[in-house]
Amino acid sequence: MNFKKGIDETYNMKTNDQLTIFTRPFIMALLATICCFLWGSAFPAIKLGYRWFDIMTEATSTQILFAGYLYIGRNINCRYRKYLGE
Repeated sequence: MNFKKGIDETYNMKTNDQLTIFTRPFIMALLATICCFLWGSAFPAIKLGYRWFDIMTEATSTQILFAGYLYIGRNINCRYRKYLGE
C-alpha cells in the first residue's frame, strides 16, 4: 500500500464543507497569525513585569525566580480553572 496515495485519497474525498474547522486553510492561517502575535507579545510583557517588580537587568537569579513564578502561575491557571469556577 502506498502511504502517500492513501493520504491524498482521504484528503481529496472531503469537500470544503466536510473539513473540520482546524483543517480549513483560512482558519489555519488565522490561528497561526494569532499565535505569532501572542508569541511576539511575550517578550514585551516579561520586560514590563521586570519594570513593575523592580527587577534589575543584572539580577539573573531574580529573573529566573520571576520566570518560575510566571510558569507556576500559568500552570495553576490552566490546570485548575475548572475548579476555580471559571
